[in-house]
This record gives sequence, C-alpha cells and structure tokens, in this order.
Amino acid sequence: MNFKNTFLTLGAVLTLSSCQNTMDVSVSLDNWTAGDSVYARLVRVTETEIIALDSVFIKDGKAELTAELDQAQMLFVQIDGLQPPVMLYGWKESVEVTGDAAAMPFRGRAKGSPLTDSLSAFMDHQETFQQQAGQMEQEYGRSMQSGDVATAEALMGRFQEMYEGNMAFMTRFAANNGPLGAFVANRYLFDEELSSLEKILESSEDSFQGAPDVIALKERIEKLKKVAIGQKLTDLTQADPAGQPVSLSSIRGKYILVDFWASWCRPCRAQNPELVALYKQYNSKGLEVIGVSFDETAEAWKGAIAEDGLTWKHMSDLRGWNNSAAELYSIRSIPQNIVLDGKGTIVLRNVSVKDLTAFLAKNLR
Repeated sequence: MNFKNTFLTLGAVLTLSSCQNTMDVSVSLDNWTAGDSVYARLVRVTETEIIALDSVFIKDGKAELTAELDQAQMLFVQIDGLQPPVMLYGWKESVEVTGDAAAMPFRGRAKGSPLTDSLSAFMDHQETFQQQAGQMEQEYGRSMQSGDVATAEALMGRFQEMYEGNMAFMTRFAANNGPLGAFVANRYLFDEELSSLEKILESSEDSFQGAPDVIALKERIEKLKKVAIGQKLTDLTQADPAGQPVSLSSIRGKYILVDFWASWCRPCRAQNPELVALYKQYNSKGLEVIGVSFDETAEAWKGAIAEDGLTWKHMSDLRGWNNSAAELYSIRSIPQNIVLDGKGTIVLRNVSVKDLTAFLAKNLR
C-alpha cells in the first residue's frame, strides 16, 4: 500500500463500521497544553481515502476511541497538530497510545495487544536500520570525496551485509505474525518470490483470512503464479519510443529478456552497461531484449535509451508506477526481469546479468 501523505490529510468523510468486534484505544499524552478543543481520530487508510472510525475531543491530554472492526487491520491514531500519526494493528483488543505532546516530531507509542506490540517492535528495528544506513551513507560520501576508495568499498560491503540481514529479518517476521506479517510482506518485501510469500500466507490462522492485508497477499500470490517459471507470459502491448504499438508476443528470438526499468532508477541504469555487453555478445545467437519502462515522461525515457546505448526494442505507457505491467505481473520494484523461450514460456525470473550470461553460454551456442 502506498500511504504517501494521505493519512496526514483531514478531508475524509466520516464512515462508521458496523460489526461485532470492538477495539478500544485510550490516549494519554504528557505535557498537554492545547486545551480541550483538539480532536483525536482513529482512522483507517485505503488507497483512495481516509475513513474515520471514531473522533473525540482530547481533554487534559486524554481521550477514549472505539471502533467496531470485522477483521484485524492497520489503523492510525491521528491527533490534530501532532505528526506523524501513531500506527497500531489490531482487531478486538484494548490498546494504549502514549507520548509527549511537546516533542516535535511527535513520537507516540501504541501498546497493549500482541499484534500492536509486534508492530512496535518491528518499526523500532526498521528505525534502527535506517539510522545505521544513513550514518553509513554519510561515511561513504566522505570517503569518496577524500578519494579513500578502499574505505568506500568496505562500507559498501558492510551495507550489503546489513541490508541482506534486514531483509532476512523482515522475511522471518512476516512468516510468524499472521495478518501483520501479510502487511509487512505487502509493504516491504517487494522482491519476495512465490514460495516465500506462500509460507507467509500459511502463517495466518483461519480467523484472519478475511483481513485486508491477507486478502491483498492472496491476490498478489495469484498474480505471481501467472508469471512463475514454466508459465506462458500474458501478453503486453504498449507504445514504442516512436509512439507505435508493440507487443511482447511480436518479439522473436530463441530467448527474450523482458527488462523492467526506468530512467530514474539508479540500479537499473547501473546495470545497463552489462546488459549492453550481453546483448552485443548474444544477439546474433538468438537473444532479444525488450525494455518495459516505468517512466512518466517521454523525454526522460528516450534520453536514457540514447545515453545508455540501449539499441534493443522498448515500450512504455508512461504511467510511472501505474504502468499496466505492474498490475499484470505484480511488479513492486525495479529492476526486475523475465526471460522467455521462443515459445513465450517463462524460463527465468529476476536473474542477475552474471547468471543470465552463464545460462546463455550453456543454451546459445
């Protein structure tokens, strides 16, 4: 789910749920000086709107919020004048939100239910990771500016280890936290493969099968099944740089690399020289490449094609992350790729250039 700034906006229509499971949220704020005419809201965020489940005045820094929920889900306690909102995850529990109203930014805490406590622990872990990554990025920048390449390369190695460790942590967390795990998978595990996501889904008890995050994960899994190795790829038609329609099914080759990228994607651009070299080596032997761009402007897209020397075919609908390929193939991050054989069957997914080179060396002689 892309939260952007939606939960910071207060132009939502008040909508009250009607079911049988009550969630109670008590708010208790230190250093409250704003008087008794400030609202606290318990809200649910969808792709298109904020839904207020309850809204009350805060009196002497305290408020009681209640919502009737039919399933466990992500909620936010939103307090006028204090940002950011407080995240909590639950269903039919009692949760307490505390914080210092004088602190900016506001660092409210939610606790009291198993799912909300797990969410808080997860967010603490992610905050620590982000702080460490930020410090390492600053050290890397200073090393590069001073010409200390050895230190910069060592920092990159350490960061890669730390990044992989954090991804492993998130995957383990998702597999052991039911509907909250489904939320983490959908929100953070963009490149997770089908088998891992299916294990995460299995961790949700039958009572959580109707939870919004579990439903979203089920839908994601069904889409990924359609682009699993051994499946025929669903066709895609978009415009080429000249504005003419081109379809994946029109590309002919012994093997076809479908490369999902964008001009603004630094990792995509960084691997383009390797792809150019690979294309030059194997195009005459039967490799074709089609680039599917997640750009929004034709100028940036065409400029990157020319600058990077990408001489293969290209397509885009210039809708950025709303590219129809994202929905069709469940693409949540780039670069990604799919490799097809001459019959349009998927033989590889998200393969590195190094591993693709080894595959082609074996299969294109």
